[in-house]
Amino acid sequence: MSMRFWRWGMVFLLMVVMGCGDTVVGSADSGPDPELDGGGGGDAVVDLSTLSDGAEAGSADGSGACPDVTVYAFETPPVSLTTHYQTQPSSFLTAMFAMETALGAIALYLEDGKTVKANASLQGFAALYQSTSEMVPQWASYFSQQPLTDLENAVKAGNLQQVEDATDAINNDVCSACHYPNRPAVWLKYYWPDFDSISLEEPTQQKKMLWGPYMEALGLHYAKAETYAVDGENEKAQQAVANLKASLTALEAGCQNCHGSEPRRYFISDDVTAHLDTASTELSKTTPSQGKVLTSLRSARDASCYPCHVLHTPASTVRRWWAGKGAQPANNCTSKDSYPLNRPPASLDQHYSGPTSAYLQRMQLLASQYGRLQVRLEDGDWAGLAATVTTFETEYNEAAKMVPEWNAFFPSTPIVALKAAASSKDQKAAAAALELVEQVCFKCHDVNRLAVWRKHHWFEFKHIAISDPVSQQSLSWKSFMYAMAHSFMAASTYLVEKDYVESQMHVDNLRKELSSLQSGCISCHGSEPRLYFVSSDVVAILDQIYDDLATPDPDVIALTKSLQEVGNKSCYGCHVVHTPAASIQAIGSW
Repeated sequence: MSMRFWRWGMVFLLMVVMGCGDTVVGSADSGPDPELDGGGGGDAVVDLSTLSDGAEAGSADGSGACPDVTVYAFETPPVSLTTHYQTQPSSFLTAMFAMETALGAIALYLEDGKTVKANASLQGFAALYQSTSEMVPQWASYFSQQPLTDLENAVKAGNLQQVEDATDAINNDVCSACHYPNRPAVWLKYYWPDFDSISLEEPTQQKKMLWGPYMEALGLHYAKAETYAVDGENEKAQQAVANLKASLTALEAGCQNCHGSEPRRYFISDDVTAHLDTASTELSKTTPSQGKVLTSLRSARDASCYPCHVLHTPASTVRRWWAGKGAQPANNCTSKDSYPLNRPPASLDQHYSGPTSAYLQRMQLLASQYGRLQVRLEDGDWAGLAATVTTFETEYNEAAKMVPEWNAFFPSTPIVALKAAASSKDQKAAAAALELVEQVCFKCHDVNRLAVWRKHHWFEFKHIAISDPVSQQSLSWKSFMYAMAHSFMAASTYLVEKDYVESQMHVDNLRKELSSLQSGCISCHGSEPRLYFVSSDVVAILDQIYDDLATPDPDVIALTKSLQEVGNKSCYGCHVVHTPAASIQAIGSW
């Protein structure tokens, strides 16, 4: 069986149900992001030439025709930006945060009647505004002079309302105007890791593997557990579950390449392995419940595999596209420097109209059958392989009918090859046919999957309202983010000013707001226990800051670092995960 490209869990784990939430490697943020309002792996080039009745890569419907439905494009960031990411922290990111701090301080000082300091912050902001505009010449046009002039006039007049209006204009007409089309791509290029560079010890085979083959090994463990459970071969199924748990646990070493020693291993946490323990315990019984075993296995899959993929795959897919790898455009619709998100066909919407997606359920059935094909082939079970090919063909054809615009992505070539190989009991031919199936799945996913996730899996933040514990009002998500940003900025500014009473008050506001934010998280994540960015370790930092500010001589430098840690663990981690979806939702019509 080919191990040439990891395909996010060997295709078998690609077609599973929804999830979200993870943090990523990168520099600290300075606070909540009001723009959250909803307003790679592998170097193998997929050989599409063998799929004679298939689709053109780069076409949303597989026809090869240029679509007129591109909603958003991940453009390769300008080369000039690379210079500013050669050191950590990035000089460009440092400039961004410095501008944000100076801009936020202007209104804060003016509100307190500190006009001298307000003017000093304005001068600092204006200087940063100019110097930052020169760092990436291709983006200089975003830095319009008029909003800055309006701000300067408002500060000169001492009119707080005009200052706030001018600040809003800069946030919306300058910052957001640049962030929406560019920031997701910058994060994909500079903050997300190159999974090809990660290797780790696979415990069941006791050898080092690159990330891709390791994912395939994990996928095969899962396929065996499910297949043997369905076949009633309980001892084999139990061993497969044990192998899956061992490999999943060992995966932590790979996560540490990016996430370091932080305690939040979201997708390999105890609640995931508990599902595997339940499956193992059930399989050890004299007469195990097949339904309970399969439910436990799929619960582990849904809590671990898919949410990890939905977060990490976009970076892998886009970066692979930029590198000229994967399913490349076969027409002049786009180039490798621009990954397009095309609006999914309207016919797909009906399959996402209920509490569960009929289309995803069909993908899950295909995934299960694909996994069984692999297991049957590895075991040399030709009768089982032939029967599974028949079932797989049925599911494959049914999936092709569900979205007519994507029918061309379901060529008959792989099915014909699989049936012939199973009939002739040709191991080499069967492996090659399964490789064709992988290419078919990979090709459609590469072109369409990210857009489907953006439309159907990511909730729109503009529909979420949160009770603000400070103002005692119900606020929109965007307004609540602004409120949190104000608390964070005020706490930091007053700390530097050594006004510890005011700083402590805003720290208290921030921790109350962070607690209230959980209700917003639950809007999407439900009652699951992993509210990653508002977790107890973040709250504990704020509690310690609050207590330290009450001491006779607070350590300003240490407390500033602690606030930055909150910004990194909570604000920034959440933004990198959620802001791309919000930016894409805001900039285009889905």
